Formats: sequence, C-alpha cells, structure tokens
Amino acid sequence: MKGENILSEIILVVLLGIVEYKGKILIVRRENDPLVKELKWCLPGGSLEPGKKVEACLKEKIKNKVGLNVSIQQLLFTRIPKENNFLLYYFYCKTKSEKIKLKEEFVEAKWIEPKEFEKYFTTSVDERLVEFLSGLD
Repeated sequence: MKGENILSEIILVVLLGIVEYKGKILIVRRENDPLVKELKWCLPGGSLEPGKKVEACLKEKIKNKVGLNVSIQQLLFTRIPKENNFLLYYFYCKTKSEKIKLKEEFVEAKWIEPKEFEKYFTTSVDERLVEFLSGLD
C-alpha cells in the first residue's frame, strides 16, 4: 500500500503547538537547525519521546523551551512536509501568560497576528494551517 511506504520512511515525529494568547500566535526563531537547513521561524514544540503520551510530551516541550504552561485545545491535523520525512502533529493550544523564557535552541520569539504567519516562514506552510489561523482573526 502507498500509505505504508510513506509511514515506513518517517524518521521523526514532531509535536507543534499553535500557542494563542489574547488573539496572537507565538513563533520562535532558530539559527542553523541541524535537521532542516531552511528552517528559521517555527512553532514551539519538539520531537515525541518514546514512552511519553503525546499531549503530555508537547506540554513539557513548550514549558521547557519557551517557559509557558499551555492547555491543549485540540489536535488540528498531521502532515509530512515536502522538506523532510517528519510526521508533524499540529495542536491548538492556549496560554494565560505572554512571558517567554527562551532556551538555547531559540534566539528570538514573538507574538504575531495570525494573518502575519506566512510571511515569517521559509519552509512550506500547510493550507489547513492558514485556514485555521484565518479563523482566529
């Protein structure tokens, strides 16, 4: 089956949070990403750790990387981007604080209007994400 071939080529499962605070979305910037050379701005999150529950892992990654506690509202969709063989999970999250504490891998973070999202990204952006964000305006 065609789907089995795609899944057998997955090298990493990545959990991403579309973190909203008072109508704005959090994005973070990396430099010299070792796995995706084109990556600059991205959503906070990280790779799924073996043995961890998906939602608990995402909450922990966001807390550890940007210092925010989030509540996960829903899983929006999954996709495999054209740039790599990662299986990406996109979760809509909310937070009650805008105070960010960046860790080493990120050099900058900003809260942006959802309509500004695409102008920051140098990698492919899924149409479903653009559609979801347009509904947050």
